[in-house]
Parts: sequence; C-alpha cells; structure tokens
Amino acid sequence: MALRLASRLGLAVVVATLVAGLGIGAQRADQTGPVDLIIHNGMVYAADGSAARAQAVAVRGNRIVRGGSDREILALKQDSTTVLDAHGGTILPGFNDAHVHFISGGQGLERVNLLDAFTLDDILKKIRAFADANPARPWVEGRGWYYEPFPGGLPTRQQLDSIVSDRPARMVCYDGHTTWVNTKALQAAGITKDTPDPKNGEIVRDPKTGEPTGVLKEAAQQLVSKALPQTTREDRLRALRAAVREANRLGVTSVQNAGGSPEELALFDEVRKAGDLKVRVYYALSVGSEVDEAGAEKLIDFRISNAIHWRHPGKGVSMRPQGSPGLLEARRRRAVAFLKHRLSLHEIARRIGCHASSVLRWRNALRSGGAEALNAKPAPGRPARLSPKQKARLVKLLAQGAMAHGYRTELWTTQRIAALIERRLGVKYHRNHVGKLLHQLGWSHQKPARRAVERDETAIAEWKRSVWPAVKKTPQGWRPTSSLSTNPASC
Repeated sequence: MALRLASRLGLAVVVATLVAGLGIGAQRADQTGPVDLIIHNGMVYAADGSAARAQAVAVRGNRIVRGGSDREILALKQDSTTVLDAHGGTILPGFNDAHVHFISGGQGLERVNLLDAFTLDDILKKIRAFADANPARPWVEGRGWYYEPFPGGLPTRQQLDSIVSDRPARMVCYDGHTTWVNTKALQAAGITKDTPDPKNGEIVRDPKTGEPTGVLKEAAQQLVSKALPQTTREDRLRALRAAVREANRLGVTSVQNAGGSPEELALFDEVRKAGDLKVRVYYALSVGSEVDEAGAEKLIDFRISNAIHWRHPGKGVSMRPQGSPGLLEARRRRAVAFLKHRLSLHEIARRIGCHASSVLRWRNALRSGGAEALNAKPAPGRPARLSPKQKARLVKLLAQGAMAHGYRTELWTTQRIAALIERRLGVKYHRNHVGKLLHQLGWSHQKPARRAVERDETAIAEWKRSVWPAVKKTPQGWRPTSSLSTNPASC
C-alpha cells in the first residue's frame, strides 16, 4: 500500500473532516448555516497556488467553506461546532493516494514491515522478532524488502531458513513484483526443480543444481499465494478498517483503489454503511481478457448502479480494462444506445466509464459510415525492423529531445515518437509498437540518468523544429498527466 507520507508530515495537523467517507451524507448547499468544525491557531496552506496564508479554517459537512484569521473563523462558532486548537501547527488539505490496493495494504499492517530495513542484518532481525512474537501464526508473512541489501540483488531461501525454519515464510518485495520464500513455503506450494515456470512468471533457480532459490517473480508468486491460509470475510473487513485508520493517521483523505472486483467492492460498501469508511474512495474494477460482452454489460450496469448508490456519480466506481475486447464492444454498444437518446458525450462517458473522446470517436464513426465504420479496427501489422545503427540514433534523438525540452509528458506520446522515427530514420513505425520498442531499447524518459549522451546542439535544434511545433498543436482542453523536468547535464 502506497501510504508513504509519514516522514513528510512532521507536526502537521490535517483537516480530519475531509476524510469523511461517501456515506456521511449530502453536503449542505447553503453558505450561511452553522459550521461543523473549526481548526484555529495554525498555519493554513491552501495548496491553491497562492502565497496567502490563513490561521484557521471552517468546515461544513465534507467541504471547507472558509479560511481566514482566528477572529474571522471563530466568529462562525455555534453551540454544535467542534473546535480544535492546532497549537501553531500546519493545517494542510488532505492527501490523495493515487494507487493503492487498500485491503491487501491493510492486511500488510498485520505483517512484518521491512520498508525501513536497509541492510541484510536489519531485514533478518525484523523477521526473527516478528516470528518470535507471533508463534501461533501458521505462516510468517511480510512485505517491503529492497533488492540492494542482498548480494547479487536477490535473496535466497537459505537466508530465510536461518531465522524461520519451523513454518512457511513469505516476504513480498517493496514493488510487489518479487516474492521471497523459505524452504517450508516451497514445500507447501509443491514447488520443486521440476516445476515449470508459469506463463508471465519465473521460478528463479540455482544455475548449478536447478533447485529453486526461494525467489518467485511476477506470476510465479501465485504458486505460493494459492498455498496460503484462506482469509475470511471478517479478516478482509478488519484489514479494510485498519487501512482506513492508517490513512487517517497519515492525512490521506482520498484513495484510488486499483484493480478490484465486485465482491471486494461489497466489503467497502459494508464498511461505508457502518459509518467506518472515513476516506473518499475511487474504485477501479479490473476487467480481464476473459470477460466477454455479456459479462462486460453486467459490469457496466454494476458500475452505473454503484456510482449512483455511492452518491459520487461517475467517479465512485470505474473500470480498468486489461486487454478485454468484450468490455470495448459492450461500451460501444451502450454508447450507441445512449447516443440515440441524445445524451451528452460527457454524460455517456460518465455512465459507461470511459473518456469522452472515445464516445466522440464512436459518434463520428456512426455519422460517417454507420455501424460498419464503428466496428472497423486499424491493423498496425508487423512492426518495422530497425538496424542497430538506427536504434542507437533513436536513443540519441530521444535523449537530445529531453535535453531540449525536459521530460515533459506531452513529448513522449507513442504517436509523436512514431512520427519522429519516420521523419528522422525514414522508417514507418506504427504507434502501437512504440512502447515495446522503447522497452527493448531500455529507454525511459523518467530515468534519464541511465543514458549518458553527449550534448548535441544540432540535434536539439532538430527537435525544436520538428517535434516542439507539434506539441503546440495539441488539441484544446488536453492536459498532460504529469510534468517532469531535469538538468540537461544529467542526461
């Protein structure tokens, strides 16, 4: 769980009422009624881009209605108003955690926390202490270890065996992509030297003996996860409530839960109805490739009903497609039905859980060529082949472009990079294949220090002539998802 803010808050006092969940009730529209909460005697940072500071804030329902001096805000006090003294502390708007797995994160709070263990000795000491303190647990579980403390970058089962040999132990890496287990856990999962690697996963093996080392990557982690004791509904509800308390403690007032299921969402709803969901939740439903059109139609209906039920229409529940053609077809079908009822593009997008630009594209296709044009799909074909010299040239061009303009998200769309390949390398390259090409090159615009490229003023000038003008032609209303910059000397 990505609650990483503790070290940054210091003595901050976070506006606790902002964590009021979706079930607290409708916000009062009037601006003259009594306020529910006043926090005074502090330093208010509004995070609105201004340098203005206030001493106090007034809150009504789920909304901050006013900020100002202590005298101005305390004048709004009524008999029913709760008043908190910040004692000179900082008052901040609530934080949003943009990617969490809230229930599994709450479960992690009951396991070994290795995020602050930076040496092998520290890691082993923390695991041993936890195992000794919890002798009745059938498995010893933890999360948060880093690759750097281990020789060669990966741990071994023998290291874990040395401190936990009486029962299975499972430690998930900080990034969630690698799991470290002991011999007992391998035995519980039935993993041997003859066990084949699963699709999209790897059982790391000793190069000499072929025996599993105790490291499982990506999908191979599921081999051990299946052997874990089954968690009950009560376990997951307890974990959810623990996650809410942790979010409240750190000033996280809203979260975006990534990749959930209707069954898991029901747990959130139960906690909401009990009044314990004191955090605003944006919930993404995972839609895998196994979901057909009928299943996707049900999920769309589920999304619409829950978005309304949670009183946060269009934002409470969303769907995250993972290569599901069924969801795409279901969305198209539903969009066509809504277009016939003359609903706005944004309203349709809100209901079916996609971007308004997709609805616009489908509407234009219907107007120009009917259902046949709507269902037409571009065929990118096989990717063009680049020679080693062309690949080296492309990497240099990308680095020089970064020097010229910084690591701005709008420069790094696959469409623009495909156009760059065609203009500068003379090769037509479909945008659908650009991501794989960049992965093969080891290029990441977010990690420029990995590429040491000589500064070339001519190449920078080329970028300013050929790429930057295209950026300025970006359609009105578009906004980059982030804006990164760097010192050109670091490239």
